[in-house]
Amino acid sequence: MSQYERFVLSCDVGTSSVRTALINLRNGSIKSNSLITDCSIELFTHPLTMHMEQSSTNIWKQICKSCNKSLQCSNTRPEQVVGLCFDATCSLVVWDVERNKPISVSLPSCDGNTVTNEEEVRNIILWADHRSKKQADEINNIKHEVLNYVGGKMSPEMEMPKIKWLFDNHVINLENEAVHFFDLADWLTYKCTDEVSVRSQCTTTCKWGFVFDECSTQKNIICNGWNIEFLKSIGLEHLVQPSNRIGSSICEIGRNISYPLTKQSAQELGLLEAIPVAIPVIDAHAGGIGMIGAVLNMNENNTKDDLSRTIVIIAGTSSCHMAVSKDPIFIDGIWGCYRNAMVQDMYLNEGGQSFVGALIDYVVESHPKYFELVKLTYEETKELNISRLKKKVYLKLDEILELLRKQRNLESVDFLTRDIHVLPHFNGCRSPLADPNMRGVISGLQTLPLNTNERIYEIVHGKETQLIISRLLDFESLAVLYLSTIQSLAYGTRHIIDEMVKKGYNIDSIFMCGGISNNELFVRQHSNATSLPIYRMDEDSMLLGCAVLSGVACHEYPNMFDAMKHMCHLNRKKDVIPQQNTQEYHQKKYSVYLKMNKDFIEYREMMK
Repeated sequence: MSQYERFVLSCDVGTSSVRTALINLRNGSIKSNSLITDCSIELFTHPLTMHMEQSSTNIWKQICKSCNKSLQCSNTRPEQVVGLCFDATCSLVVWDVERNKPISVSLPSCDGNTVTNEEEVRNIILWADHRSKKQADEINNIKHEVLNYVGGKMSPEMEMPKIKWLFDNHVINLENEAVHFFDLADWLTYKCTDEVSVRSQCTTTCKWGFVFDECSTQKNIICNGWNIEFLKSIGLEHLVQPSNRIGSSICEIGRNISYPLTKQSAQELGLLEAIPVAIPVIDAHAGGIGMIGAVLNMNENNTKDDLSRTIVIIAGTSSCHMAVSKDPIFIDGIWGCYRNAMVQDMYLNEGGQSFVGALIDYVVESHPKYFELVKLTYEETKELNISRLKKKVYLKLDEILELLRKQRNLESVDFLTRDIHVLPHFNGCRSPLADPNMRGVISGLQTLPLNTNERIYEIVHGKETQLIISRLLDFESLAVLYLSTIQSLAYGTRHIIDEMVKKGYNIDSIFMCGGISNNELFVRQHSNATSLPIYRMDEDSMLLGCAVLSGVACHEYPNMFDAMKHMCHLNRKKDVIPQQNTQEYHQKKYSVYLKMNKDFIEYREMMK
């Protein structure tokens, strides 16, 4: 290994785990053995309230563990690491900056306040926590101009409704000036640099109601970039007056802006003191940077103007649908436009689905045939690892769908769902309806054998019955429902794209990343349902996005476009092109999907 080989350390903090890797500054490749993915984050849930909380102390501990393992497992010397950047979920962190301690976000009646050590203090409200629905509705009813930048409505997944909930329920005293509020990525940067006032333009514009727009008419009532009139209207003016607790130094991403790593954090992470810490981003937006940068390498003549012709989908537990434009575009039900939130000097529009991978798992695992299929898969594979066994169950479902296609002499598995239709809003619709009260619908169910007597016998006698394992084709209802659920999510994506196109976008491709982008059925159905080609890459796009920002922050590249050109590359062997023979079918299914949305809203109105 050359002594001149240099790396940046990328850290991705997801909902359930921390991932770190060392990224080569010259070509964007991950150094061998440096990718660490086994550091889990604790998630605390309250069964009665469905509140979801985490501990920043626990997360920091796992980050330090993962970073040190990246260095050790790859035989990398600390002096080879010349930059650091974080991405994280858009979860809310509450911190006492005077005592340097976490502040609990749990209700007094919940067990989150009874703690024996700092790691047990639940000072983070998880992004997916919807406790602040009421507060989000109250904010939206004010109809302030700031809401134009979030598609007209704030989501309970955003930070202002969460802070208002803490205030309304007397969990936090906003008059205590030591109480500061951070997006998780910003808190991690504060932890590393001691810069309490610094925030990312990505986090603040996308999740906090900070408006950075050269076209804004509200400049005369902005305090340190925050709209005082808006904050007063929702009862949160204490956040910026008399002192600012949500950030007074809002920094653009993708610039040569960074802050030095402190001695203490350097020691804990295993890095050198004073290396530059780049301005952070939300996890999905890091993936967007890593993916969209590859547009510049698809054609030697491509420029940043070509970035506007693609939509990036980060598909995992939830999904984000992100597109950028040169000029501001406002779209009802779709967040943005956000200037400099993902790509410098461009505006971001962001759609999304709150329940994607989680919905597929729920629909499949709640089916009465699921555990029979698990047993069949185990007997064939003898796989003992639960996670790997569950993945093989999905491969078995793909196999069943193909058997059904052949049995019925169909051109494509797509056609198996003619009689079953799904509305995927089991946890509300983030985009483009912006309606957290939407719910899921399954139309076209049939009865099937439940084997209830055998299951009751097993419970009563405490021993397993010798159930006859069904043939593969007996799992038809499960396999077809699995396929129809994926298709419904694809129609949700098409709905988002259609709304973007109506307002001026010219989208001709999808760039997809995230855990479910490895599910070939999921990718194929999205390509067929949207009539768009889908492109993917080998490297982890979120870690790569962090590396792009680090590369600029440590002055390896003059701007993020130059960094993306050198570091972001597609694997063209993974391209998926839409099948023309399925287009008419999916148009019909999409029409059903749109009608089901209208019908559900009508049913809800009838029941008021």
